[in-house]
Amino acid sequence: MASFLSLISGGNGLLVALGVFLAGLVAAFLKGRSVERGNQKERNSDALQNHYKDVADAADARGRVNADSVRDNDPYRRD
Repeated sequence: MASFLSLISGGNGLLVALGVFLAGLVAAFLKGRSVERGNQKERNSDALQNHYKDVADAADARGRVNADSVRDNDPYRRD
């Protein structure tokens, strides 16, 4: 404890304060990256769920088409 107090007293107090400040900046930066990464994962998950819903809706719509009742009125015979 005495050695720690001797570091703070005198001109070394500024170095300790600078070190604490830099450690705080690094911690804040890493926390911000972690939060942003979580937000991105949430957005990706929402987009994937919407994609699955679109695929399910398309499959349902395809299943509802009755090919026998569709008139062939395309003069170019496209499928």
